Amino acid sequence: PSTTPGPPAIAAPARPVTPATRPPQRTVPVDGPLYHVDVSSEGAKLQEWTLHYRGDKPMVIVGELGPRGLVVAPADAAAAAEPVPMTIGRDNVKVGPDKPTDSLPLTAEENGLRIQTTLRFEAGTFAYETKVRIENRSSTPRTVSVSLPWRTRTEWKGVPEKFFGQHPTEFVWSTDGRIQHVDTLTSVEDREFAGAWVAMGSVWYLHALVPGSPDFKIVTRAEKGTPAKPGDAPPVPHVSMAV
Repeated sequence: PSTTPGPPAIAAPARPVTPATRPPQRTVPVDGPLYHVDVSSEGAKLQEWTLHYRGDKPMVIVGELGPRGLVVAPADAAAAAEPVPMTIGRDNVKVGPDKPTDSLPLTAEENGLRIQTTLRFEAGTFAYETKVRIENRSSTPRTVSVSLPWRTRTEWKGVPEKFFGQHPTEFVWSTDGRIQHVDTLTSVEDREFAGAWVAMGSVWYLHALVPGSPDFKIVTRAEKGTPAKPGDAPPVPHVSMAV
């Protein structure tokens, strides 16, 4: 049988792509003898971290000092990517004499990836453990950057201390069996290297990131601002460390 061709098909106009609405942030409390924590659904970041030491000592200042949350993005866009919005699996966590350790699970589905993060807290230490598992749910190979950054301002003029020594003044890291030290935050450079740990802090304390897997590298970064006038060096308002 023969057929008579009909009129050529006309392509329908493309519909504009509406970006997905970011879900509202949710926080869950974690309590122990040494600290109180509020964990955020924004990349499992610590929205609050208060030490119970000679009175409460806040170690996170939202927007100024603290973790940004888990970032999973194409390698060329990792620096500008937002934390992964996640679903928190529990309403609260409490550790103490009756339960010395406990965990908080978080999950996300992001651009064809299934992301699982588990935070493990202990009653007897200020350190906590983060485990990250990422599965590619598609049949196409993917290359992504996975990072856990912590960020701070370099100067705190006019901002009173909550307690003496709260604000970081130095970077310290361990690589190739040696300890490296930068005591001026504006001297921090953009670097990526294999190492045992990286920390920022003062003479009173350190916030340390310790990779639990050899797959992770240590990253230090200086965020450049706008020069005050042509020819001036760009200021460094913030620096960050990451694994």
